[in-house]
Amino acid sequence: MKSTTNVPELTTGQEKWLEKETKDIANKYVELGQDPDLIPQYYLDIGLNHFSPTQLNTPIDIWLFKYVYLNQVQRRSLKINSRMHAGNCLQHALNLVYLEGIKPAEALNIGLFGRKAKYEPDMATYIGNGPDDRELHEQNIQAFEATFWSGIEALEELKLPKDKSVTSESYVHVTLDGIHVPILGRTDFQYTDVIELKTKWRRKNRPKKDGTYSWAKSKPTEKPDRAFWTYLKQCAFYWKATGKKIHLVYACEDGKLDRETKKKGKPYSIFNKDNCEHFSDESLNDCINQFKVAARARQTLLQQSTNPKDLVKFIAEPDLNHFMWDVGDDFYQQGKELFYGKEN
Repeated sequence: MKSTTNVPELTTGQEKWLEKETKDIANKYVELGQDPDLIPQYYLDIGLNHFSPTQLNTPIDIWLFKYVYLNQVQRRSLKINSRMHAGNCLQHALNLVYLEGIKPAEALNIGLFGRKAKYEPDMATYIGNGPDDRELHEQNIQAFEATFWSGIEALEELKLPKDKSVTSESYVHVTLDGIHVPILGRTDFQYTDVIELKTKWRRKNRPKKDGTYSWAKSKPTEKPDRAFWTYLKQCAFYWKATGKKIHLVYACEDGKLDRETKKKGKPYSIFNKDNCEHFSDESLNDCINQFKVAARARQTLLQQSTNPKDLVKFIAEPDLNHFMWDVGDDFYQQGKELFYGKEN
């Protein structure tokens, strides 16, 4: 059962993305040697032919809303925020350097202002979702250049080549026993190794006594932070799919100040098996097992019903305060009504 609520008309860029996405997934099925006709009907009923690390990292109540209640076109209309957009723009700018051979300064300029001849994400055209998000976007614009060069430094340290041996956004897959569709994902950068790139952006400081506030520049984490554990499972998926060494990179605006030397450190951090125990084979395999549990839970739900209104009774405690429920007012209201019914 799908929501029939009207959604904003897709832009030309979104339509092109959907068309390319469909072709890429179809090509991946050919590569897998898997017959799409063998996908169980309960998956096809909701237009789903694969899982992804994003799906399996999403709390199951939000997954039910996004992937059972909504369709693919509606999902493309879900609200994004300025941090997500800035991350997309920075990834694209780095792709221009390492995949297209464009000079870094020119790629930075394209990341900020775009190119008229092509549909590409850029910082200048982002509108923002409300005044708070627009304010954050203005801060991200100011931080973009430093964060871009931070990304360049990190990739240079990892010796990412600038030639055709590098791919970006290329599909890889994992199949798990008992799960009737593959898990598909796309690597940020793949060469002899795999790089998963994350970006950190400015955050608002606590208000001063007069009510004004300042912004804190993003700085790299030396130890796993809250988001690290979600990222680690993504990295485990790429490790399982490719058999390659995985690097998790945090690109930030500024380095941390060493109180003793009074010098700033690197404006990025890199986690891999050389410096982090959580990247051991045992730890990464544990992450894959967590994904298998998540996939089995979703598959079991769909085996019961593909009607989202029938499935909400199996979700014990939906957490509508979770940050992933920041999907826009209209979609949030639909999600609330799905789980709790319409208010009188």
